[in-house]
Amino acid sequence: EIAYRNALGKAAIVINGAPRKQTAKWRQDFETALSACGAGGIPIVGCLAEREAYSASIEHGQGVTEDADDEKAVEEVLGLYQGLLDLEKDRERKLRKARGRK
Repeated sequence: EIAYRNALGKAAIVINGAPRKQTAKWRQDFETALSACGAGGIPIVGCLAEREAYSASIEHGQGVTEDADDEKAVEEVLGLYQGLLDLEKDRERKLRKARGRK
């Protein structure tokens, strides 16, 4: 139960400023860097590429989902949101299991 309630149990990684076209080598280098710093087991819940849409929407006081000019940016943000939801559902399930509830 403690493992799902402490800070490390609640950690997640969001890749920010990633290249738009991620190669297999880039992903492998990223995974290697995470492992080297001890973060290899922390889930990656989203990946936001380097996109003009993020800064442009902020300049207008909006998020990319409101501005909606860059469909890829919108997909990334919605994917991040879904990744966080899925992670929390999984943690809730594991916490209930650790407590002996279903």
